[in-house]
Amino acid sequence: MTDEKSFSLIGPGRLGANLIYNLELKGWNCCLIIARNPKAKRQYLKNHIVQERIERGDNLGKNIFFTVNDDSIGDVAKMLADSGISFQDTKCIHFSGVLPSDVLKPIQDKGAAIGSLHPLYCFSKRPEKLPAGILFTFEGDEKCLNLANTISKDLDGIVYLIDKSKKALYHCAASMAGNLSLTLLYITFRLLSSALGDKREGQKESLILLARSALSNLESSDWKDALTGPVSRGDIETINKHLEALREYGEREFEDLYNILKGMTNRMFDDCE
Repeated sequence: MTDEKSFSLIGPGRLGANLIYNLELKGWNCCLIIARNPKAKRQYLKNHIVQERIERGDNLGKNIFFTVNDDSIGDVAKMLADSGISFQDTKCIHFSGVLPSDVLKPIQDKGAAIGSLHPLYCFSKRPEKLPAGILFTFEGDEKCLNLANTISKDLDGIVYLIDKSKKALYHCAASMAGNLSLTLLYITFRLLSSALGDKREGQKESLILLARSALSNLESSDWKDALTGPVSRGDIETINKHLEALREYGEREFEDLYNILKGMTNRMFDDCE
């Protein structure tokens, strides 16, 4: 481990905890963790220094990682800038998918290099070894780009440069794939439970298996060839029966959603021609 691979981290939530765990597997040293509640029982942080705020004289390492929620990043940066701590030769990176690196400008004005780095991944509550191939998007100072490349390389990922004006669109795509896809599964879970009755044993697991099989098809083929079901086959009568069943179910939003997704599926077929 070199000094260049030393860091402090602010906000040990899902992303932060997984980042600490995986970087330390690769020889990094987490010098200090700043947490809102430093006394909270976090088994995975028991061998680390955890405190509520950064004080003068603290060993911060060469890098500071911000993994707090988006709305807090700017406030934390301003608080650090006003602390009197020197940030000369320090690299500061936040991990928000939607905010630009500019939100760290208060500490940039104090000598820090700044950047934003976002992993396209859904993290578990408890830290676990990350798979290879995670895409990271970066924008910010050149010095922090070198750091981002080192992080990505150590985590077997890949870095894409992104214009700050495109971050909201990128993060929207990430949220739709990683978050709203679960909402779609929840809607299908409700429909399935209504069809099969209140005994829900195995229903969620079966839907997960179904979703995994669809993703497995996509891994081995293109978008068009991965699709199965009535839309791909052009079974109009089956689609009409689906819509009739949704009308009987009584939630108009579900019928609207089905029609939207059906239309987008047809567009996907046209795009893949």
